[in-house]
Amino acid sequence: MFSGNSQVKSVSFDLTLQIVLIRYLTNTNIIDVLPAVPESSTESSLSSLVYYYNYITNTVKTTMSDRDYEKAWINVTKVCV
Repeated sequence: MFSGNSQVKSVSFDLTLQIVLIRYLTNTNIIDVLPAVPESSTESSLSSLVYYYNYITNTVKTTMSDRDYEKAWINVTKVCV
């Protein structure tokens, strides 16, 4: 996958692959639905990322309402900070 001269960085991994590895190699409980109450736990943050990734890649065709985008942006930035 990587040559001996290249550095392995998380930026070169697919989000889906990262989530699969975290799910199966750790005791982290990642769910495929948006957590009911936003919190800052690792599980909640990763679950939020998975939810929005799946929502955007599977349901948004070419456009998204400003309201939906703003809601998703606020939730994802809370997870990443």
